[in-house]
Amino acid sequence: PAAAGPGAGCSAAVESYGEGAKILNWMKAPSGKIGKLKASAVLLQQTPKGTFRGDAYVFYKAPSSLRIDVLGPVSNLIGVFVAKQGQGLVLDAVQGKALTSDDPSCLFSRFLGTDVVLPAFSEIFMGMPPIIAFDESELRWASKGYYILALRNSQTGIEEQLQITQGMVGTVVLRAVVFKDDKKKVDLSFRKRGWKSDVSPLMPRIVEVGFVQEKVQLLFKYRSVDIKTEIPDGIFDVEVPDDAVVETVDCGGS
Repeated sequence: PAAAGPGAGCSAAVESYGEGAKILNWMKAPSGKIGKLKASAVLLQQTPKGTFRGDAYVFYKAPSSLRIDVLGPVSNLIGVFVAKQGQGLVLDAVQGKALTSDDPSCLFSRFLGTDVVLPAFSEIFMGMPPIIAFDESELRWASKGYYILALRNSQTGIEEQLQITQGMVGTVVLRAVVFKDDKKKVDLSFRKRGWKSDVSPLMPRIVEVGFVQEKVQLLFKYRSVDIKTEIPDGIFDVEVPDDAVVETVDCGGS
C-alpha cells in the first residue's frame, strides 16, 4: 500500500505512482533507456587486502550484452568481464584463470563477493537498479526528499529498498539497498550530475556498489560516453586462452 506523504503535494505524488506498479513498469521499459553504449571509466576497488585503481572500457548493447575490459596502471590488461544472454565470463589475464556460467548475474555477484544474486547485473552500469523477485511490496515517504519502494521475498528472506524521487526527467532511482535476513548485504547508488544533453537522463556519472559484510567497495566513474556508435555483436565473443584454468560457476538455482 502507498503511504501518504507529509502534505497534499507529496500525497498526490505517491498516488500518481499507484502501489509501486507504475515504477516497476517504468523500470522495465523507461523512455530514456540506453540501447547501446561505448564508454571509458575509472575503476576503483577497495577491499580489506588493499585498493586497486584502473581504467575500464565498456561496451553495451540492449537488452543485456555487456563487456568491460579492465586495464592496470601501465595499461596492461587485468581482466575482461562479459555478460550476454545465457552466458557470463570473468577472465583474469594476470592469473591465467577464467570463470564461466550460464547465469551472468550469478557469476558476477559471486565474483564480487556476495551471496545475494543481483539480477540484470549488466543494466546496473546503465543506471538501472536490479529488481529482485518479490511477493510483497510497500511504498512509503522517507521524509528526506525521496520515497522508498520496499520489495520483499518471503521465501528467500531478501528485501530490496529503492530510493526514488521525481526529477526534471521523471522518476529517478538514487539508491538500491539489498538486505538478507535483515542484514544489509549490498548498497548500490547512482550519481547522475554533470552529463551533456546528448546522454540519456538515466545514465549515471558514477555507479558505486558496496558489499557491506565483505567490506568491498566498487566505484565506477565514467569519463566519456558515446551512445551513437554502432556496437558489433562480435565484440561480446571473447575467446578464453588455451592455457587458462577454467572454472564453471554453478549457483544452484539461486
